[in-house]
Amino acid sequence: MSVEHAPKGRRGLWGATMQMGVPAGLLLSAGMFAVVSLLPDDAFFAWGWRIPFLFSLVLLLVGMYIRLQVTEPPAFKKVAEEGDIEKFPILSVIKHEKKKTLIMMFYQTVANVGYFLITVYSLSYITQQLGLPKSVATTALMVGAAVDLCMQPVFGWLSDKYGRKKVYGFGAIFFAVYAFPFFMLLNTGNPSLIILALTLGLGIGHASTGSLHGVIYAEQYRTKYRFSGSSVAYQLSGIVSSAPTPIIAAWLVANTGNSTSVSWYVIFAALITLTCIFMTKETYKININE
Repeated sequence: MSVEHAPKGRRGLWGATMQMGVPAGLLLSAGMFAVVSLLPDDAFFAWGWRIPFLFSLVLLLVGMYIRLQVTEPPAFKKVAEEGDIEKFPILSVIKHEKKKTLIMMFYQTVANVGYFLITVYSLSYITQQLGLPKSVATTALMVGAAVDLCMQPVFGWLSDKYGRKKVYGFGAIFFAVYAFPFFMLLNTGNPSLIILALTLGLGIGHASTGSLHGVIYAEQYRTKYRFSGSSVAYQLSGIVSSAPTPIIAAWLVANTGNSTSVSWYVIFAALITLTCIFMTKETYKININE
C-alpha cells in the first residue's frame, strides 16, 4: 500500500520506510530484553520474560489504528471500479503467476539467511561457543539494528536512482564476501569487533536487501494479483529460508566443529538470490498502476 501510494520516482524510498519496521522492532525487542535480563535469573524466568510481551500490546493497538486510517491506493480503486477484482486471488496467482511466485519465494534467500544468522544464531554463538556475557551479544545487536534502521532509507533511495536489481545484487554479493570475515571478527572474542561484525552485517548486508522487499515484491505483480502474490511469495520465503537458518547453522557447527561450513551456507544462499535476480526484470521505472 505504501508503494502504491508513493509519488513517481520514490517507490523505493517509501517502501523502505515500511521495511524499517524490521530493524526498529529488533531494536525495541533487543533493548527490552537487555533491560529485563538485568533481573536475577529466578525473577526473569518467573515473570520478567512476560514484560516484553505485555508491552507489545501497545504496538498492536498503534498498528491497528494506522491500518484503519489508511485509504485504499488509487491503483486498487481503479481495479475495483472496473470490476476486475479476483474472487479467489490466491488460486489465480497459482494459475497465472506460478513461475514468478516460485522465483520470488527464493528471491530473498540470502537476506533471510544473513538476517537470522546475525540476529538469532550469532547470539547463541557469542554466548555458548565463545563464552562471552550475553550483554556483549545484546549490545552488538542493538548497535547493528540502529545502523540498519538508519541505512534502510538510504538504500531505498539508491534503488530509485540506480535500480532494484543493482542495489539488491550488491547486498547479495556483500553477504557472500562477508561470510568468512563475519565469523573471523566474532572469533576474536573482542567485544568491539563483535559489535563491528553485527553492525556491518545488518547495516550493509541486510539494509541493502531487506529495505527493498516491499517495493520489489509489489512491483513484480499486476494490481489485481499484487496483494496476494507478494504475500504468498514473501511468507513462503520465510518458511523456506528464514526459519531453518539458526537450526542449520547450529547443526553445521556441531558437526564440523567450526564456522567455515556456515560461511559456505551463506555463500550458497547468495548464489540462489543472484540467480533469482537474473531471472527477474528491472522494475524501478515501470508504471505499476497500468
